[in-house]
Amino acid sequence: KASLPTLKEYVASFNQATLSETAHIVSLEGVTLVERHTGALFGSIDKLQQEMQEVVGVVETPQEMMEKIQKAVESDTVKTLTLAYGTQRRIILEAVAFGSFLRDIESDVSTEYQLLTPSPPPPQLPPRQLS
Repeated sequence: KASLPTLKEYVASFNQATLSETAHIVSLEGVTLVERHTGALFGSIDKLQQEMQEVVGVVETPQEMMEKIQKAVESDTVKTLTLAYGTQRRIILEAVAFGSFLRDIESDVSTEYQLLTPSPPPPQLPPRQLS
């Protein structure tokens, strides 16, 4: 009897189109809900992004960006959150459940009542580099 894949294996099997579709929030109301929920957990995303942009500045390559972020984290220039592996896993599973619930509700409301404002399509991601 074949065993079921782990969550990590399942997500790793997604192609770019599936990743993009899975991450896309269907409605602007859903986007607002996710932003509020995320803000309640971690603080203002806009402020955190602005803080990171000020620290990183202009970069030429992704590697340069990651080096600047690493230095900022090591020097406590930016806020960080350290989580145990089990806590990380629980947060991811809760996020997947929240996203699934949101997608189901958006689908039901859209089908039954047509009250939602469609969100713009997600940006196309560059092809994933295999290592």
